[in-house]
Amino acid sequence: MIFIKKCFLATLCFLWFVSCDSTRLDVLFSKEKEKASGITVATWNIGHFSNGAKPYSVIKADSYDEKLASFKKILEDMDADLLFLNEYSEIFGVDKDNKKQKTKKVLFNNYRTKVFGNQVGFSCNAIFGDLVVTNIKCHEFRNTVAYVKELPRVANYYYISGNLFYKRNNIKIVCAHTISKNRELCQMMIAEIIDSYKDYDKVIICGDWNTGDYKKFVNAGFTSANDGSFKTYPQKNYPLDNIFVKGLKISNVRLVETDLSDHCPLVCEISFE
Repeated sequence: MIFIKKCFLATLCFLWFVSCDSTRLDVLFSKEKEKASGITVATWNIGHFSNGAKPYSVIKADSYDEKLASFKKILEDMDADLLFLNEYSEIFGVDKDNKKQKTKKVLFNNYRTKVFGNQVGFSCNAIFGDLVVTNIKCHEFRNTVAYVKELPRVANYYYISGNLFYKRNNIKIVCAHTISKNRELCQMMIAEIIDSYKDYDKVIICGDWNTGDYKKFVNAGFTSANDGSFKTYPQKNYPLDNIFVKGLKISNVRLVETDLSDHCPLVCEISFE
């Protein structure tokens, strides 16, 4: 009888602990997916399901089943604990019954974490994964405000940030998409992101950078997954997509070749140093 009472009291204490501290609840759930070697992270400009040609899906009924199976297969091959996406679209395509199907339902329904930014023009960032992400924020680029009237498409680009609690560490994560065809503004956006997270001990920053010039990240003390040899934009043989970390270690970097988008996914393992 005494044993039963002790178990009952222990259960009440646990429930009180959980209900009073949602951050610790996130830690408890995150531990379910922890790996001895770290986590698998992937970044991919998924091209709005139109190979980057349109800011919306062009998948129609006659190719819907085939495309859905192909996208599911590549997600399975990546096996990412956290997946950072650029040019994400809410609608995956039109099925054989001519019904629009939502991407989060048909592709990412089994993921615990689903983070969406607003779609503005071609830009729409998203994060999916089996690890809990908290303190999610969407940021407009401050340094480009002066250019918005001159170049309206500058306003289309933004980045998402959040917190990942992993192995009792608080890791800042960022999903970004910087402007194309304007080197000066692109580098300004990169500089802003670096400045925003330079004081954090542990950071993961992923995205489509529309450049292969990553000197600013390296000079600021970040480690780069893509040293230029992974041509994530095969049409022009450019290394436009990259993953950067600080206070963490990158290993087993690989490119996943595909024609499902105009970009290819970049995948790596991230662990503690």
